[in-house]
Amino acid sequence: MSKTNSTDTGARTDVPADEPADRAAGERLSTAPREERPEPESGTGSGVPAMGVIGWARWFWRQLTSMRVALILLFLLSLGAVPGSLIPQTSVDDFKVQEFKE
Repeated sequence: MSKTNSTDTGARTDVPADEPADRAAGERLSTAPREERPEPESGTGSGVPAMGVIGWARWFWRQLTSMRVALILLFLLSLGAVPGSLIPQTSVDDFKVQEFKE
């Protein structure tokens, strides 16, 4: 189900009928690698190949270096700093610590 679109320059593009032309143009200009999905083999179910040790290591490293993990770790660090700023240090000034505890 493809229809042929012609642009102002006379170039023709084959775009599926249910996909907007601007999305198809954006995909052609993208520098992201294309993901090819393998056909499911009989009996395997999902059709996704096994990743292996190197694939798992790459996945783990990508997750670890993502912005989401960085923000979560920064949030946990800020939560860990709260008790240290509220609980007084006993070696600083014993009189002020005793006053705070009373």
